[in-house]
Amino acid sequence: MIVDFPLEQAREHAEGCYPMEAAGLFVERPDGHVEFFPCGMSGRANQFAIPPHKWLEAEQKGRIAGVFHTHVNEPPLPSEWDCASLEAWGLPWVIMSVPAMEHAQFEPQGGKAPRPLLGRRFSHGTADCYGLIRDYYSKLGIFLPDFQREERWWERGGNLYLDNYAKAGFVRVKNEGPHLHDVLLMQINSKVPCHGAIYIGDNRLLHHLEGQLSARAVWGDFYRKATTHIFRHKDFYERSIDVDAD
Repeated sequence: MIVDFPLEQAREHAEGCYPMEAAGLFVERPDGHVEFFPCGMSGRANQFAIPPHKWLEAEQKGRIAGVFHTHVNEPPLPSEWDCASLEAWGLPWVIMSVPAMEHAQFEPQGGKAPRPLLGRRFSHGTADCYGLIRDYYSKLGIFLPDFQREERWWERGGNLYLDNYAKAGFVRVKNEGPHLHDVLLMQINSKVPCHGAIYIGDNRLLHHLEGQLSARAVWGDFYRKATTHIFRHKDFYERSIDVDAD
């Protein structure tokens, strides 16, 4: 079904970001009105990502109904990466070619409904702490493998995070505090690290505890003491090494 998204503000945002790619979200407010929420310029050549903090801000305004981004000096046709992201996010996309300002809309074929980052109900194996980490990283254009996890694996001799972090593309960080997007591994009422959270800056984290809704929290005394490991995805790890070397 083709949704009649408001494109005037999206077009203005695209013009303001040119010659960089622009990105944004279409948000349906509680009154049913759909508005455009700009998310800035792409941080990667020929590949855009919606910053997760922008995704969270948009969710506070209403239901995310669609995704917008531009192609510079190229037709408004989805790339292979666009097609994979379109299916992973389960949302309609509007791609606009700039400076021609021609646009096209594309729908996911799998019919998967998008899951919010905030306020999701806990369901082990899907909507749990690792599921939240996977969905968060998908907003960054990084698709993590979905490891099978038995019910209460941490009580059955399992070690999900420590056994699989390298396979998921993460590197352990030592002798420094967390950076934006790092995964904080915690040991809470368990003999092994069993809980993962995402560091979102300013001493805050995003996580999903069993029996609770996914939420932001302060990385205060309790969670600091519970933190056993800091993991950084290899994309950001290599970038942080370059920064430290300057």
